Amino acid sequence: MIIAKEKKLLVKEVPINVNYGPEFSSTHNAFSHGVGVLIRVIQFISIKHPLLFYGLAAIALLCVSAFYAHWALDLYSAKKYISTNMILVSVGSGLATAVILYTISVLLRGRVQ
Repeated sequence: MIIAKEKKLLVKEVPINVNYGPEFSSTHNAFSHGVGVLIRVIQFISIKHPLLFYGLAAIALLCVSAFYAHWALDLYSAKKYISTNMILVSVGSGLATAVILYTISVLLRGRVQ
């Protein structure tokens, strides 16, 4: 449907009669089918709207990084204690943000050229 819309094709609904018997029952249960649909929607959003998809993740990771950096600095200034766990989470979140922003820039540069 998405490809048809992009190519500006006309899509019509045609009524048909179908009789599904027990030998033609679905091979997927409702849960696995729902998870598959959710994964395809996420893939579609990440491809069609990379700035929205990856940008929101980058903002969230940047907030996590700032939160843990502030917490670690506050702990150091109050008790002179260095929490390596908080610093690692902060730096790791910051690096993940950098990777996401780099990916966005490459994707957007690829679209423009």
